[in-house]
Amino acid sequence: MKNILIIICTFITFLACVNSTKKELESLSKEAMKLHDEVMPQTMKISVIKKKVMDQAEKMDDNGKDTALKINTKLQKAEDDMYVWMDELGKVMNDNANDESKLKVYTKLMTQIQEIKKNTSLGQAAADSFLLKK
Repeated sequence: MKNILIIICTFITFLACVNSTKKELESLSKEAMKLHDEVMPQTMKISVIKKKVMDQAEKMDDNGKDTALKINTKLQKAEDDMYVWMDELGKVMNDNANDESKLKVYTKLMTQIQEIKKNTSLGQAAADSFLLKK
């Protein structure tokens, strides 16, 4: 009887852990999509912003052109990072790995998308500032 109680308690504990992991995984998945939906519209504007920066740089001296190139490099990196991130997100969403493995990947992706969001915003702010100079 004592052994049955131990087995039942162990099983209940196991189920609680599995449910906790699934809930955390669902939460991270939703948060990742929310951040994607915030950052992606900004990312889609990057090519237009880069063109405006380069068009403005054509009218400037070498210092202005260097600044424009640095801004465009930052913007391009943010754009590239976003597309790599989306590939990784797609892979983990369609992966049949266990929930613990997925949880680790989602945690990494959350850190990455927050960095991408920051870098995209900083790049766009630098471009906006640059475009105000005439």
